[in-house]
Amino acid sequence: ATNMSQNQIMDLNSFRLGLSCKLSGCDAGKYGQCELVDALTGCYSCKVDVCHRCPVGKYSANIGAVLESNCTECEEGKFNSKMGSSNCSTCSSGHYASETNYAETGIGVASGASFCLSCPPGKYQNESLSAHCYNCQIGYSSPQGSTTCTACQRGKYADSAGIAKCINCPEGKYGNGTHVVSCERCRDGTWSKTGEIKCTHCTANYYRKASKCVACPDGAACPKFTTLQNMQLKEDYWRS
Repeated sequence: ATNMSQNQIMDLNSFRLGLSCKLSGCDAGKYGQCELVDALTGCYSCKVDVCHRCPVGKYSANIGAVLESNCTECEEGKFNSKMGSSNCSTCSSGHYASETNYAETGIGVASGASFCLSCPPGKYQNESLSAHCYNCQIGYSSPQGSTTCTACQRGKYADSAGIAKCINCPEGKYGNGTHVVSCERCRDGTWSKTGEIKCTHCTANYYRKASKCVACPDGAACPKFTTLQNMQLKEDYWRS
């Protein structure tokens, strides 16, 4: 046929001697516009000087590809954001690429990663060429794209794995260490605001009610560390 050449995909790296078939002539990262003309020899008829680029998320390291199916999906942990590529790039630390994730989220392409995703908050990845990220352990947290997790500071805690940001200890509790998984309750007669590293006792003339210090009521005596339970009543007064 006019302007047609015979091509073969028996071995993309070599010729089949004795046959009229030869490689399509397309560079690595591309494939020809070809049709199978001889199933026995595996010869393809390709348009001369017509080559198509492999799509994003795929690559072709060999020359002479005749079909789009000769373009290979980027493996997990690698990505390719350009058409016509002969290889895929490796995701850096703190990032990942997974075909499953792209199919589920609709980001990129389902047939291979077109770019790497940052590890979400609460997760980390300290290696390149990764297909997933790991949860931060309890007592630790991380922002998006992290290569490591950071221990919760004093006054904060993380009671489950994969937390994006450590939580302030609530009123009436405190955290006096790092990588805390739960906060300690203030002992009777003391209290704390949120995010505190220690509890403070109620001064004289105040008593502890829930997580706050409240002015001592008429008819009661309130020395330091007074609670509602141990509050002392003055003479001729009683609890109602």
